[in-house]
Amino acid sequence: MEPYLLDGRKPIAELYARYAGLERWGWVKEGIFEQRIPGVESPLVAYGLRTPRAGPAMWVISGIHGEEPAGPNALAENMEVFVHLQGMGIPIVLLPLCNPMGYLYNWRYPNLCRQNAAQEGLSVGSAEHYLPAPERPAQPPSAEARALTASALETACRYPPLLVLDLHEDEYERFPKAYVYSQGERGTQDPVAREIVALLCAEGFAVPQEGRTRFGEAIIRGVVGPVQDGSLDELLAARRVIAREGETRPGPAARSVIVVETPASDTPLAPRVRAHGRILRHLERLWSMVR
Repeated sequence: MEPYLLDGRKPIAELYARYAGLERWGWVKEGIFEQRIPGVESPLVAYGLRTPRAGPAMWVISGIHGEEPAGPNALAENMEVFVHLQGMGIPIVLLPLCNPMGYLYNWRYPNLCRQNAAQEGLSVGSAEHYLPAPERPAQPPSAEARALTASALETACRYPPLLVLDLHEDEYERFPKAYVYSQGERGTQDPVAREIVALLCAEGFAVPQEGRTRFGEAIIRGVVGPVQDGSLDELLAARRVIAREGETRPGPAARSVIVVETPASDTPLAPRVRAHGRILRHLERLWSMVR
């Protein structure tokens, strides 16, 4: 067995095959970037999929960090949800495995497991180069991040995001809790965020109703309000983005941008996948709350 499969995650080839099944229903699949592994001829490709119908859309993202496998696996187990939503006429953008090399290596970043003193970790989801924040100097993005964010902004022109769901996990063993970020305009009062907190609680996860995250961010009824973290989520919620030479233009301004964080340090993969799957199976209700 390949080392990356020891936690019970699906082989990467199986994930690709299940995601590609949407093409039978007319979904468009496009390669966003390639990642090459030394000694392996064929590159790994990060794909985006979208419904043939464009318009105000639901976006679902997962696999930004390679050592957070619950989201990509939950998507693979619940593809029928997206066929159903497509049948309802909902435009959808799916970014199911944004860091395939990280998934294969069980690394957070494509270039290493975690940041260390000798080398910087480069997230595929970094969007600082598009976000106007003078007090936060932008780190040069990786090639993957540049391609992913450029693709997201281009796609958002035809599929403007209303609801964005980004599936993450928190492996920090000193904070074994579940919580959600709400990056959209409603912040901690977003009913979508509150509903997802309830779904996580129903799956038996401990969700703190107050206090702070390990990053010092305030938690209000299980929800963390908008934060400036330079992420793809912040980009999709942004009202203004940098176009070129310091000029700005209107951003995607998604109404509801929710980042799910399930605890990974002391919880087996299976219940984490079930929790993410439960959220996916409630996407129809979450969409109605945004619309």
